[in-house]
This record gives sequence, structure tokens and C-alpha cells, in this order.
Amino acid sequence: MAVSLTELPNRESLERDLAAQLENGRTVSAIFVDLDGFKQVNDQQGHDEGDRCLVEVATAMSKVIDGKGRLYRVGGDEFCIMLLNPSGSDATADAEQVRLSIDRLKSLGGTMKVTASIGVATSCAKLTDTKALIAAADEAMYISKWTTKNCVTTWPPSDAARNRAEFAKLNQRVGSLQEQIAAQNKKDADDRKRKQNIVEELAKLLQEGREIRDKVEFNNFSGQEVANWKQDVERYLTKSLGVPFAVRFRSSSHQIPPYPPNMVPGMRVHWAGLTECMIMLDDFMSEHRS
Repeated sequence: MAVSLTELPNRESLERDLAAQLENGRTVSAIFVDLDGFKQVNDQQGHDEGDRCLVEVATAMSKVIDGKGRLYRVGGDEFCIMLLNPSGSDATADAEQVRLSIDRLKSLGGTMKVTASIGVATSCAKLTDTKALIAAADEAMYISKWTTKNCVTTWPPSDAARNRAEFAKLNQRVGSLQEQIAAQNKKDADDRKRKQNIVEELAKLLQEGREIRDKVEFNNFSGQEVANWKQDVERYLTKSLGVPFAVRFRSSSHQIPPYPPNMVPGMRVHWAGLTECMIMLDDFMSEHRS
């Protein structure tokens, strides 16, 4: 019969039960189980499939420890087993059977498989209280997690095992840092490319504005041509740079250079308007070059 995850006792129950056994002078072992590869199940196949996976794992473990101990769920994909009155070697043997029971489960969807990193700690002269026992089992589990995974480590781990785990942690931190640097470099390159594209597009619009302004100087243009150009500029700014840039473009207030000599007075307002818009586009180009 499948185990109900919601009915499994939690970490508080574990601490309370361990404390009761230790206070009564009984030998007790804690077996910490952390699943390997469970995050990928959740991320790639969804939480429903993740829950089904946890039920299968909990059911498999419960069968192994039936009559020997009690199973607790202490985290999302973390479990603990309390074994009563075992020797250290018995607890390690039971932990190995737990590991094998999980390893034998069928892969999810035919492709994804979870295994277990397990740590075992048995009460002794150095582990006489609940916190110490849990911390020892947790440390042993992390030794398994940071070395080969899918294995059992019994507390106290050897110095060599601790060193391997610390080296693995260091390697992961280095790898994570390298990934962050690579991601930042890519983002910076993408930002530079985006800015370059913006500058190039603004340059095209600026050139179109110059051509229209040249026509204004010789009274050879239509008001609709100017309106269409301004509309194209605002549409591009809104789409590529955002509404604030389009607002700045519409409300520009730059000082206009002297009018060209011999310009027809009636054309000055069109020439000034185009020149002001072009100055603003040039400002935008400068901002995106920096």
C-alpha cells in the first residue's frame, strides 16, 4: 500500500521521538535520506510527477524498515528514519537496503531516475543528545551528496571523505562562478550588440531627417512627409527604447542653430522643428554609444 506523504511525521516529531529514546537510555540511529536528481523531476515533469516520485520512494523505504523503525519527512525531498536499538553496523546495513530500494525504482517517464544520498549516525558517547545525533547524520548525508551520490556514509566520516566533499563543494562553487561570469559576459555582449543596433537605426532615421530638411531649405517638401517621419521615429523609440524616449522626443527643447541664409521665412518653422528633432536623435545616439 502506498504511503501518504501528508501522514508522515515531520521534523519536530523526529526530534521529539529521538529525545524520548535517548532520555530512556536506548541506542538509536538516525538515517538521513536526500534524493539525488529530484529537482530535475519537478522542473521537467511537473510537481504532480514529483509528488508521485516521492510517494514511490517513501513506500519503498517503508517496506525496508517495516518493524524496525519509523519514517519521517523532514523536507521537500528529505527523509529520516529512526531505528531503535541497532548497532552501528546494523544501521548501515539497513541504510544500504534503503538505498538499493530507491535505486531499483523505475525511471520516471522512461528517462529520469532518482537515487539517494544517505547518512547514518548512531547514538554513542559523542552523540548523546538529539541535536548532536541529527547533525551527525546530516553531515554524513552531505558527505555522500558531495562525493559520489547514491551511496551511504556512516558517521564519523573519514578525513579523506571530508576532504573529498570539501573539494567537490569548492569545484561546484568555481563552476557556478564560471557560469555566472559567462552569463554576464553574454549579457554584456548582447547589450553592446543591442546598443549598436539602436545607434545604427537612429543614424538611419537621422539621415532621413536630414534629407527632408534639405528639401525644406529649398521649399521642396510636403508637410505630410515631415509628419510621417516624426511618426516613424516615435514608433521606433516606443518599440525599441520605451515610451519615455518617445515623450522626450516629442517635448525636446534644444537651442536651434542659425537658419540657413536666404531661407524663405515661411519654411523656418519646419526647418527648426526638424532640426530640433534631429538634435534629440543625436543625443539618443550618444547615450547608447556610452
